[in-house]
Order: sequence, then structure tokens, then C-alpha cells
Amino acid sequence: TQAAQAYYKTHQASYQLPEKVSVHYLELSMADIMKGFHPSSEQLQTYYADHLNHYTLPKKWDLAHIILAVPANTSAKATAKIELKAQKLYESLIKGISFNAYAKKYSDDLATADKGGVLPTMTLMQKSSVWQRHMLQLKHVGQVSQPFKTPMGFEILKLKAIHPAVVKPYKQVAAAVLKDY
Repeated sequence: TQAAQAYYKTHQASYQLPEKVSVHYLELSMADIMKGFHPSSEQLQTYYADHLNHYTLPKKWDLAHIILAVPANTSAKATAKIELKAQKLYESLIKGISFNAYAKKYSDDLATADKGGVLPTMTLMQKSSVWQRHMLQLKHVGQVSQPFKTPMGFEILKLKAIHPAVVKPYKQVAAAVLKDY
């Protein structure tokens, strides 16, 4: 009664048990799960068809360029003069003057000028949006872009070749499709 309750209150710690936790878990290994997973050929073919962009080599361009550099602190008047020079070069190029010769003579790109301005093969995503717009306008081998402004200066491009995007055949990428699935 009251004596028992008073005793209990003063000795509560004696009546407590330590906390216990019981944990059950299941360890899963993706490698073990995959051992028992065998998608059908039809499922893999469907996955491949639904994800063709993963198995496609992008469109590529072979270009040459001429760059007329505009140094960082160039005045507006000097920039306009360089832009006018780029426009005159462009006008000569579309009349048939050799791009290769003009690149060697006028381009400020020391890495490519001696090679006629020829650049390494590139994809659209490797270049800035300004370049992308001008690359996409070039449709025919030999076509020359109008001069355009980049952070480096004024550039003129010449299309040397376009390599279309290529979808890798399923047989070539079957192992990758299975892994990706």
C-alpha cells in the first residue's frame, strides 16, 4: 500500500531492466541477385530500342577555321576594325579564294594556322552555343560561315566533312545492354 508505493518510488532503478533491441536483417548483394536474373532476348531488344541514344555515336564535324584575335582590352574602334577585316576575308573566301592559304596568312590560331586552320574532329556538344549555331548552319562540304564573335575574337569556319550519328548494332552492344538493363 502506501509503504510499498513509497519503497517502490525510492528504489525504482532496481525494478528497471536494460533496454534491448532485436534486429533482423537480410543482406542483399546485387551480384547475387543478378545471378538468378535472366532477362529474355525480347526484353533486352526492347530495352535497346527504348534507349538507342545510349548506343549511338554522335554526329561529328571536320572543320577548319580562321580566327582574328581580339585581345581582352581592345577598344571598340579596334574591335570594329578587326570585324571589318573578318568580313572582307569572308567575302574573298566565298568568291573562291583558298581557305587554306588565308588561314595560313591571317589566322591568329598558332596551333592550326600552318595546317590551313584544320581542327580536330568534334561533336556539337564539345563547342559553345555560338559555335553550335554556326556549325549547324554548315550543310555542304566547302561551305564557309559568316564571321562570328567568340571570346577569342572573330572566327570563320569551313566545313570539311560531316560524319552522321551512328547507332551501334545490337549485336555489337549486347553485353552493354544486358549490363545496363
